[in-house]
Amino acid sequence: MGVVMVQLSKQAIQSDHAHWLNDFAAWNRDADRWQNYHDAALSEIRRLYTTIVALRSAVRGHADIINGYSVLCHHHAEATADHPEMKQCDTIAFVHEQMGARHAHLKETHERIGQLHGSVVHKLKQLEFTGAHREEGEICSTTP
Repeated sequence: MGVVMVQLSKQAIQSDHAHWLNDFAAWNRDADRWQNYHDAALSEIRRLYTTIVALRSAVRGHADIINGYSVLCHHHAEATADHPEMKQCDTIAFVHEQMGARHAHLKETHERIGQLHGSVVHKLKQLEFTGAHREEGEICSTTP
């Protein structure tokens, strides 16, 4: 098998080298941008993960409190229904007021947890969109 000799001018060689060096510089900029993007994404994912773990724990605790409070309310309702004369009792009235305040507090907590849950879901959807579309576009933009 013979070797084909191609003659290239010094100018053509230098032009190729300049072109290649420009490509390398552009590719390095792309790689740096992608690494920065991935670092930022990982940081956001770590922050989001920490938030989800804390929120998950808060939801579990909140559910336990709701269940316990529900049983207490049921017993209170039975006690006042079974003993109509106790409705007039100061102790029952005090307990009822306390339970009303507790209920209002639980409602506020429930709404706060619901808002946090909504913001986490929204952030997850943003990450899902970003990862599926934006990154793909970035990689494809300079890949032959």
